[in-house]
Amino acid sequence: MSLRYFYLSPGDLLNKLEREARRVAHAAASSDKPAMCDHFFNFCITAHSLRDWIINLQMVERQSVHDRCNQVSELAACRDIANASKHFDLKVDRKPIAKGAVVSQSSVVDVFQDSSGNYRMSEPRETIDISLVMEGHTPSRITSVHKRCHRGLEDYFRGV
Repeated sequence: MSLRYFYLSPGDLLNKLEREARRVAHAAASSDKPAMCDHFFNFCITAHSLRDWIINLQMVERQSVHDRCNQVSELAACRDIANASKHFDLKVDRKPIAKGAVVSQSSVVDVFQDSSGNYRMSEPRETIDISLVMEGHTPSRITSVHKRCHRGLEDYFRGV
């Protein structure tokens, strides 16, 4: 019997990463801060876990996978957040690229064009977002983090 009950391949975990990114965005749009933070945590754990899946199931040399993933700042930051979250903190001898995550709140209005061609605005509503803060980078919103993580991993899913 295997402890892997649903996720059987790195592709399955990559699909989970996609779902977590959507969940972060949905929770942010709903201004559900606890859910957004939960899904961001899951996103980082999943992004980091993909390394082991690639190494073990595609039989790629461990250090080459880590070196390659660490070249993508967002994947390295997800590593830092995943490890700090799992182990309460990072070891002192590691220099993390991640400095943290910042939750921001904004007031937004939706602009639309009615059937007569007139522009209308909705009532203002509150929305939240989460940004990843990394050493030497401007803060990155989750949509950018997701795209960069996906791009950093996609070669492994094309058989490279």
